[in-house]
Amino acid sequence: GGQSRLQLSLNLPLAKQPAKIKGALRISDGSLLFRDVKIDLTHLDGTLNFTERGLSADGIHAALLGQAVTIDAKTSESGTTFSAQGTADAAELGKRFAAPLATYIDGSAPWRGALRIPPQSQGAAELQVESSLQGVAINLPAPVGKTANEARPLLLQVPLPVKAEKPVHIRYGDIADAQLALRSGES
Repeated sequence: GGQSRLQLSLNLPLAKQPAKIKGALRISDGSLLFRDVKIDLTHLDGTLNFTERGLSADGIHAALLGQAVTIDAKTSESGTTFSAQGTADAAELGKRFAAPLATYIDGSAPWRGALRIPPQSQGAAELQVESSLQGVAINLPAPVGKTANEARPLLLQVPLPVKAEKPVHIRYGDIADAQLALRSGES
């Protein structure tokens, strides 16, 4: 859905010199589905600039799992990074990704994340998400449980594509620091 408008400048030299590309993709109410992690971005609104060297964007607005999010993009020698921040509804995340825990969590918390895509043939992409979890109550016994007012840092590092041979790293305060192997075909 949505609309997009492309501005493109293309310089193709007749001599053996590299092509020069400069463009901007303006997106209005667009959507994007990440099949690997079953997450969709909706109501995308902003401009993605690009050249032959990479991408850049500042302040693209969107909705992620129904919550407002702001996205930036930048390409450097180490690859392209899409950075995002927003607020997440813990119960919704629990229903979608950890159904057995969904009834034990309530509230919402700010988060920030980054999708890092290295240059070709220099490793796998990685999604990293961090939150203080302040605003989220976890109604489980100590030491796992916490009140909504308490902050307890959560870090998730997910190699993409998600495969059993590439474990997911999860750190939950000073309580847990784990590498989890996901079974193929399961979510």
